[in-house]
Amino acid sequence: MRSGAMPPPAGAPRSVDRLNDLIAEDLLPDSRIALDNLLVKRIIRARRLADGLLLGELQALARIGTLCVANLPDKSEQRLKLEDALAGRCEKLLTPHAVAAYLADADTAYACLERLTALEPMVYGRANKRELANYILPILTAPEREKQLAVVDKQVIQRMQTLAKLQRLTARSGFDPAQKDKMLCRYDVLCHRMLRESQFLERFAATAGAPWEKALKLLHYLADVTFTEGKAAQAVRKLARDYMREGNFLESCVAHTDNPAEGARELKKLMDLMTAAGLSDQDSGAG
Repeated sequence: MRSGAMPPPAGAPRSVDRLNDLIAEDLLPDSRIALDNLLVKRIIRARRLADGLLLGELQALARIGTLCVANLPDKSEQRLKLEDALAGRCEKLLTPHAVAAYLADADTAYACLERLTALEPMVYGRANKRELANYILPILTAPEREKQLAVVDKQVIQRMQTLAKLQRLTARSGFDPAQKDKMLCRYDVLCHRMLRESQFLERFAATAGAPWEKALKLLHYLADVTFTEGKAAQAVRKLARDYMREGNFLESCVAHTDNPAEGARELKKLMDLMTAAGLSDQDSGAG
């Protein structure tokens, strides 16, 4: 109701429906403020907001934030009150005991990183985001954890993809900039280590196929975010450029069609793929 978006319960009198409409049209500002104040009290005092311990509670807070906080003007008094209440409750939730329980059945370091990173959008308050990062960083930096994260086995591509996904989520997050930089760098260090120790690029170079075919496959790997940004992706892009410069890359990719219109469409798709892979038309020799 506070957002004016609450559907009236079944059998509710028309007055409830009308009140909802008036609040939605911002015609009852005092009523909205009263509801905001009530909501702040509930957030602060409620013993439980949802089932599911840490995750359930944070999901409930995120829903409240989406419905209420996001619709208020930046730095308005009511918005600041709600944000403070949400941050205060987050602070009480992010305890070592609660986090340990949340990670209890996460059986790998990757699972722990994925679960913790997934919480970031639901956490309010800069101090709380720093606290969440403090749970993530030891997993990324502890020597015994590195052995779990940088394992070179048959799942090496999937592991690199997971690191790249986590790096991308972290880059988009609201983590403290200094902590974020550490995490981004660490993800790339781990991915680049696996890239080297698995001899992925050397084994790829030894596979059959024309240079343009190999370049195309590497572009798809890059566009699918298989490697972390940094040294890992740079090494793959370098090899892709080398293949693209061996012969007429663009012409070879569209040589299967004699239809000019279809050829133009294929060329556009190829240029889009190159952009997604972090390369430009100049890398192909087209510029």
